[in-house]
Amino acid sequence: MLYNPFHINGYALFCCIFRHCLEIKHTEIFQILSNYKKLNYNISRTLTQNEDSVNETITHNI
Repeated sequence: MLYNPFHINGYALFCCIFRHCLEIKHTEIFQILSNYKKLNYNISRTLTQNEDSVNETITHNI
């Protein structure tokens, strides 16, 4: 699957509008997208860890 850096979680990020409104350099956009992807990864990993903890607690209490 090809990776499109301007399409995140089903929502299109229109680069020209984004850059025009926030006056962000082209290289800074890729840094922002990279940080956003890392944040999403960490959030999903944390949610999975929380779910595992709940499952362990339920199993332990039964």
